[in-house]
Amino acid sequence: MAWYKTGSIALTNGSTAVTGSGTAWIANAGIGEALLAPDGKLYEIANIASDTSITLGSNYLGATQYAQAYVIVPSQSYIRDLASQAATLVNSYSTLNSTVGQGRFSDGALATPGISFSGDQDTGLFRSAANEVTLVANGVAIAKWSPTGFALLSGGLDGGTIDGTVIGGTTPAAGSFTTLSSTGVFSVGTGNRTLSYSGGSAKIKNVPADGAWANFYSFEAASSALSLGAFGAYGGTKDTSDYVYIAAQDQDYSSSTVKVTSNSLSVTGTLYAYTPYSGATPGVKDYTQLVIGSGNNDTTGGTESSIIKAAFNTGGEIGAYIAAKYNLFAGSTTSLTFATRAGPGDPVERMRIDYAGNVGIGTTAVSAKIHTKTVGTTDTALLVQSANASFGGLQVYSTSQAAAGTSWYHFYGTSSGGAVEDIKIYGNGNITNANNSYGALSDLKLKQDVVGCTPKLDKLNQVRVVNYRLKSDPDHKQLGVIAQELEQIFPGMIEESPDYIEVKKTRIVDVPAVFEDRIISDGSDEIVDEDGNVIQEAVDVVTEQVEVTPATTREEEYTEREATGEFTKSVKYSVFVPMLIKAIQEQSAIITAMEARLAALEAA
Repeated sequence: MAWYKTGSIALTNGSTAVTGSGTAWIANAGIGEALLAPDGKLYEIANIASDTSITLGSNYLGATQYAQAYVIVPSQSYIRDLASQAATLVNSYSTLNSTVGQGRFSDGALATPGISFSGDQDTGLFRSAANEVTLVANGVAIAKWSPTGFALLSGGLDGGTIDGTVIGGTTPAAGSFTTLSSTGVFSVGTGNRTLSYSGGSAKIKNVPADGAWANFYSFEAASSALSLGAFGAYGGTKDTSDYVYIAAQDQDYSSSTVKVTSNSLSVTGTLYAYTPYSGATPGVKDYTQLVIGSGNNDTTGGTESSIIKAAFNTGGEIGAYIAAKYNLFAGSTTSLTFATRAGPGDPVERMRIDYAGNVGIGTTAVSAKIHTKTVGTTDTALLVQSANASFGGLQVYSTSQAAAGTSWYHFYGTSSGGAVEDIKIYGNGNITNANNSYGALSDLKLKQDVVGCTPKLDKLNQVRVVNYRLKSDPDHKQLGVIAQELEQIFPGMIEESPDYIEVKKTRIVDVPAVFEDRIISDGSDEIVDEDGNVIQEAVDVVTEQVEVTPATTREEEYTEREATGEFTKSVKYSVFVPMLIKAIQEQSAIITAMEARLAALEAA
C-alpha cells in the first residue's frame, strides 16, 4: 500500500492534535498507522476525526510547525487482522460440511423448527417423529407428512378446489374450504369428526365418541341453504332459504329455537343465559342471569308479551322483568313495562311507558306524561330532594308557552278521588283553595322573646294604596302597594330576589374513542395423532382492542340561567293582617276614650 502524503499539516509542541490542509485522511489513513512528523519521528495515529483532523497516541515532541510536509506509513497489522478474521470464518462454518453441506439438518422442535427463517424463527419444518416431518407456522403445527400420507392439522385450504380426491388415503385430514367442488365423493376427517362432500351436499359433523349429544354440532349445505343443529340430533326437513338454525337438544331443524338470516336474529321460545351448574345433576341451573323470550299470546285479551326476565333461582322464581306488550286486535296499543318483587311470589309491575310516551309509576292506567300513584297510607308519590347544603337552584320549576291566565294551572290539587278541588295555582299566579284558609306555624313552643308589638296605626296611615296593571297582564286592573314606597315605612315587609335571564351558550365536550376487539391470533383445538397422543395443545384466540374511531371533541349548545345584576322586590302582604289587627285595637282604644270623654261632657 502506497504511503499517503497529500497536503500539509500543522502541529503544536506538547499537543496530540494534528490539523491538515488539503488532506483526505478518512479514506487514506487508518488508526494504528504511523505519522512521520517534521521532527523526523514516527507517531502512532490514535484517532481520525475527519479528513483534516488526527489525534496522535502521544504528544508531539518537535517545535511548533505550520504547512509542513508529512508521510503516513501503513502498518503490517492489516495482514494479521485479515488472517485472524479468515480463521474465525472457517471455524464458524466448519460444521456445515458434516450437516447442511451434506443435506442434513437438525431435528428441531415445534417452537424451534430445524429449518426456519431468520426473520421468523418459529415457522418452518421439524422432524416430529421417525419418518415424519411437520410444517409449523407461528409455533403451531399446520400439516404433517409421513409414510401413511399427508395430514392437515390446523388452519385450512382456503380457496382450494378438490375434485374426486380423498386427502390422506385411509387417514383423512381435518380442514376447511372456501370453495369445494367434486364430481365424486370427498372426505376429510375420521370417525365422528368429518367433513364430507357427496352428491352436491357438504356436511361437517362433530359428535363425541361416546355418542352423547352435549357439544354436538352438524352443518349441512345443499344448494344455497345452510342449516345448523346445535346441542341436538341431526335430522328433519331443511329450509331452502339462506337461514342458519340453532335447535334445542334432541330437536330437528323444524323445531329450531334460533334462526339467523342475513339481517335478523329471531328466537322461538326462550333464550337463556345462565351460570353453569355446579351440583351433581347435569343440566340443572343454579342461577339464571338472563332470559329472553316471547310471553303469552292471549286471544281473549289480545295481549302479546316479549319479555326479558332476570335473576331466576333454582326454584324458578323471577326476580324482575321488562316486557314489551301490544294488543293484537287494537294494533297500535303498545307499552313497555317494568316489574320487580320485594319478596316471594311473582314480580309486580312498578312502572310502564305507554304507546304515547307517557310514564306511569304505580299505575297501569296512565293519564299524564308522568303519572304516579301510591298504594300504602304513608307512601310519597313524588319526592324532590337536594343533598347540597348550599343548593341555590330550582327544586320544582313550572313553565308554559301559554300566556298568563286562568285557563291552565301551575298546580292543581284534589281529594276524594278527584271529586273535590282543594287548591289551584293558576297560570297567572292566582291561588284559590276550597276553604280560603291560609296559615303559618304559630305555636308558642316554637317562639321566644315574645313581647307586645309597637303601635302600627300611624305608619299604616302613611301607606299609599294604589290601583295598577301589570305590564305582562295589561287587561287586569289590580289593587295593592308599591314595594319601594312601602320599604320606606316597613322595610321588613320587603324581599328582594335576583333577576335571571336564559342565555344560550356553547361548550366543547369530549367524545371518547370507540374501540372494538379484533382477533390478532386465531386459536386452535387440541391436535392428537392416530394413537391419541397430543401433538399440539389447544391454543386460545388472542384479541386486542383496536381504536375504530379516535377520541375527539364536539361543540354542544346548552342553556344557562344568568343573573342580570338587578333585583325584583316583593311584598309580604300576609304580614298586613296582624298589623291591621294591631291598628284596629289602637283605633278601638281611641274610640273608647272618645266615648268616655263625650259621656263626661254630656253628664256635665
